[in-house]
Amino acid sequence: VLACTGSDYRGVHLGKILLKTTENSQYSQDNLYQQATHQAEVNVPAGSHKLYLQSHDTVQKIIIACTKGSELLLLETASSPLQQTTFIQLNLEDGANVTHVRLAKDNDIALSRIEVTQAKNSTYKLIQLSTLSSLQRTEILTELKGEQAHSEIQYLSLAQGKAHHDMQAEVRHLAPNCTSEVAVRQLAADTAKCIFAGKCYVDIISQQTDANMQIKNLLLSPKAEAYSKPELEIYADDVKCAHGNAT
Repeated sequence: VLACTGSDYRGVHLGKILLKTTENSQYSQDNLYQQATHQAEVNVPAGSHKLYLQSHDTVQKIIIACTKGSELLLLETASSPLQQTTFIQLNLEDGANVTHVRLAKDNDIALSRIEVTQAKNSTYKLIQLSTLSSLQRTEILTELKGEQAHSEIQYLSLAQGKAHHDMQAEVRHLAPNCTSEVAVRQLAADTAKCIFAGKCYVDIISQQTDANMQIKNLLLSPKAEAYSKPELEIYADDVKCAHGNAT
């Protein structure tokens, strides 16, 4: 278990990944490096923090617990040249704020799943750029379990050659007065293929929900393909939910 106690910078590598921190400038160089196994847990206290996750190993799991009032910038990159499988679990307590930036590139095969649980007044924002992977699939599930929680997903796929990019996203509104935003842009060139499937679920108790999902695809060659499937599953009757899809 890694305690993210500083307000400056902390990085985590799993397996062969390097853990480094500049939370205390008095530390010697040796103190800035630690080893982690294929699974790591990070506890983020109140205050502003940065967590840098750079992946060199093939299989990894990381669990991040953001305590009440914490603010986290999570920067994630992958540099394994072969197959990589990643599982990230984020638990946001009351008022926690997480911005998750993912740069997915340079992998032959990249498979990842993200699960986010949000308490009241928490915010989770995912920004993902997918570029050079030949086969890439990302699954994300966000559950808004407290009032006034907000979830936001911004996804850009740039596929070329024979690349296959696949994003599966589900936002579950499980409490009243929550908001969510999903914005997807997919560009496919050559014989590449882009796929996005998004679902917004609104529970019967989740009145005053405001949810929006917008998908736009651009085909840059006659043989490129783009598929998108937005879904709404709504059981509450006092909501504002919309989706749009254009290619």
